Amino acid sequence: MSEMLKKWYSGKVCLLNDTEVDFDAEIQFNEYHQGIITIYGVTREILLNAEHGVYNSAIMLLKNKKYISIFDLYVKKGSANSKIIDGETVFDCGTITAVSSIILKGNRPYSTKDTFQELFMEITDGCELIGLCPYDLSKNYLDIMMYKNIEIPIQRSMIYVNTVEGEFRFSVYPEYKCSKDSFSLGFAHKIQFKPQKALRVTEIRETLIKLTSFFTILCGETVTINKLSGMEQVNPKPEIADFIGICNYEKDKLNALDNSGIDTTSFKRLSIFKISDFSDLEKAMNFWFEHYENLYNAQKAYSRILLDEELKVVSVNKFLAAMQLIEGYSQAYADEKKEIEDFEKWKADFLLKLDRMENIKEEDIEIIRDGLGFSGISFRKAVKEFFYAGSSCIETMSKTAFFQKHNTLIDNIVNDRNFYTHSSNRITVRLDFNEMINVATICKELFRVLVLNDMGIAQSVLLQRFGHSRLSVAIFERILGIKWCVPEDICGYDKTMWNFFDSSISD
Repeated sequence: MSEMLKKWYSGKVCLLNDTEVDFDAEIQFNEYHQGIITIYGVTREILLNAEHGVYNSAIMLLKNKKYISIFDLYVKKGSANSKIIDGETVFDCGTITAVSSIILKGNRPYSTKDTFQELFMEITDGCELIGLCPYDLSKNYLDIMMYKNIEIPIQRSMIYVNTVEGEFRFSVYPEYKCSKDSFSLGFAHKIQFKPQKALRVTEIRETLIKLTSFFTILCGETVTINKLSGMEQVNPKPEIADFIGICNYEKDKLNALDNSGIDTTSFKRLSIFKISDFSDLEKAMNFWFEHYENLYNAQKAYSRILLDEELKVVSVNKFLAAMQLIEGYSQAYADEKKEIEDFEKWKADFLLKLDRMENIKEEDIEIIRDGLGFSGISFRKAVKEFFYAGSSCIETMSKTAFFQKHNTLIDNIVNDRNFYTHSSNRITVRLDFNEMINVATICKELFRVLVLNDMGIAQSVLLQRFGHSRLSVAIFERILGIKWCVPEDICGYDKTMWNFFDSSISD
């Protein structure tokens, strides 16, 4: 998606589905990177077909002989002009306005059958999330500051990993910015992805969501694809097509990150996890891809929490999303077969006790036997296991001690979840609004802790990253009484960037 927002093109629509047409058209992009396609001078038949949802793809030929291929379009509105002939009103021409978020620009038209063997992309603040530096900033640093013997060795830094989804190359390289009276050094990055099998246009979005979801766990904020190109192998040379509408919206910067260049003191990202933090990145990414389907419900709830935070929406919905996050995570790891076996054993023991009691009718036992079925893992159990498992990654404590210490908190969470979910008149809320929002926030952070721990992040790195986030430290101490012991050693990317770190500012 190398196209700038609000950019527009004009040309001719030559295909609607498989129907050959010849209509003037223009396309422009809104702030969500959706393409708004306006087609002029359409016939009555085409207009009626469009209004009935017949067309879902289009090909547009630009004046420079480039093609724009549009997929998954839907007609937003249609209008018709009329004229008077012999005193009667007759159809003259129509206009169609359609919307699409999957749009390609290339040297030829594309269809849903075409495939891409490799993708090239940039993500929100990818340089920091990759965690590599293409400069040797520690060499002769004092000389650089004194404006003498300025020599900064540079290189292209890259991490290669082969996963179950395909091969990834994460690259960071220098970027120079020159003007009449200044010269600055910056970062640029690129992610190359070669899937296990070539991807069709309609398959690319889900693959990208899996990748960006991985990065949202690392940084705790929504990450989007800001540029995307696809390569197809054709003779005599590969063809490159630009995707100019594959994500819902473009996000230039994360709130906790700054992309203004290494000649500033903006590199203060000690709370942001990088892919260079993983000792075994292949294992980490394979874990995410292999568990993605199981964690899907939890991930969607996590994404809703992030969206509320980015939009500055503070409501009970954030708390309810956190409760769904707990349930989704618990279901992902639950051994349902064993849970059902345990339930059936308990049910048999319970019915046996009833059978031994006096004045119990056989039909009553039959009602219980037939009507009492497994309804899933109890929410209370899910909350207890979620909080204990997440806390154990940070602070060692026995289950008995943990539940005794936080029994009231768990009771309150279960109570308020039941109140808001079931609109009960029999109970009242126990958590005030601020406590409820704090619970939602810590659920989001615990989810990150659990997943990062499962992906193999070292505990020292886990403590260090979260320990440099003021919000995380405050929430964990307030809700769970956990005080962070942050390791003093700074390593990897952060150590490289230390000379440009402003210690007076923290996340």
